[in-house]
Amino acid sequence: LRITGAGASDEERVVLSAYPGEHPVLDVPAPDGAGCTADTAMTNPDCVRQVLRISGTYTQVQGLTIHNGLAYHTEITGGAHHVFACNSLSETIAFAMRSDMLKIDGKASDIHVRNNDFSRFRSQAIDITGVSDDRGSYQVHVYK
Repeated sequence: LRITGAGASDEERVVLSAYPGEHPVLDVPAPDGAGCTADTAMTNPDCVRQVLRISGTYTQVQGLTIHNGLAYHTEITGGAHHVFACNSLSETIAFAMRSDMLKIDGKASDIHVRNNDFSRFRSQAIDITGVSDDRGSYQVHVYK
């Protein structure tokens, strides 16, 4: 699932959120990677690398349960002013190639990661790489 924000302010933020009292789960068809080889991964719709990919500007994702991306569960790539809050990320079925729960990359900046639950991860709960801007600075705020 791709979320691309195109807002210029908080008032124009794209929001993907659980409805009060509901607990939506985003998962993949092949959580154990069955049938996902180097030759088939790009053409097999069951081979989902990232469950959720966030880009653009002014996005907010909150209150979701996200499972079993074959590389990582969620990627925030590029853009700015993203909020990722009150989500639950975990692996429910073992897959040896799975890496990170949350990947932040692509020169993304002004990211706020708040009150999320990361469990049963293989490598890193949060991997932040390649997020510095042209001045060598970035803003990624992680709160518990």
